[in-house]
Amino acid sequence: MKLNPIGIDEKIFFQAHRGGGGYEMPDNTIAACKYGWSLGAIPELDIRNTKDGNIICLHDDTIKRTTDACGKIADIPVELLTFDEIKNLDSGIYFSPKYKGERIPLLTDIFNIMKYNDRLYLYLDLKKIDIGKVVDILETHKMQKRCILCSSDISQLLSIKAIIPDYLLMQWIGGSEKEIIQRFYQTVSNGMRSLDQVQIHLIDKKESDGGWRYTVDKDFLRNALEITREYNIDLEVFIWHFEKEDLFGLLDIGIQWFATDEPMRFCKYAREWLTKKQTV
Repeated sequence: MKLNPIGIDEKIFFQAHRGGGGYEMPDNTIAACKYGWSLGAIPELDIRNTKDGNIICLHDDTIKRTTDACGKIADIPVELLTFDEIKNLDSGIYFSPKYKGERIPLLTDIFNIMKYNDRLYLYLDLKKIDIGKVVDILETHKMQKRCILCSSDISQLLSIKAIIPDYLLMQWIGGSEKEIIQRFYQTVSNGMRSLDQVQIHLIDKKESDGGWRYTVDKDFLRNALEITREYNIDLEVFIWHFEKEDLFGLLDIGIQWFATDEPMRFCKYAREWLTKKQTV
């Protein structure tokens, strides 16, 4: 990765999904970003266009789940609303009264914080967005080297790479075990050299057998790790759910990049693993 992230002791690196995944912080807020950065994470934000062309940080199509919006406006897709119509909504109170007063941020609001510390980075998950506007904002604020653009659509990422070769790109791959494996090897064949990271979703088996937790098995992950290293890119795994022994197992394989909805708990276990390794 062409970054200099803080990580955990600069040895284990991680994405704070939506800043805090909606478990530890209200997602896609300034508070969540500051929280992720404080833990050494790279926060992830979802970006969308409003009707009047502003780029906002919001995961869902609508503002219903994550704001105090009520009435018809709550169900209207945000691309049909202007920023003035949503800018005063509270995007923290739904999570906890502690975060009352948080707003749906503009992407530029986040950049205005980042400019004071050159070791702050972002993942930007491309939702319904005008890529040209994203590029313009990144270039204007000189953030093109500090943001990783993310999509599940490899063709979207390849189109960006064709126009701007030095942008940082990450493909995330989810679905069933079969779909994940198939899409990973399709990327190896068609687009791996254009990426900086590949993220694989690790989803729990429907029924626990008391052993390996995830549908994707260790052998595939070892092979994926070897392949990504050959291409000089990072393999990141998104651990939807985990206990200490699950994280330890992934670290023992050699994986160094993670995504999590629970960054505080992740940090606790990752530090325990590092301490254990140092004392062996």
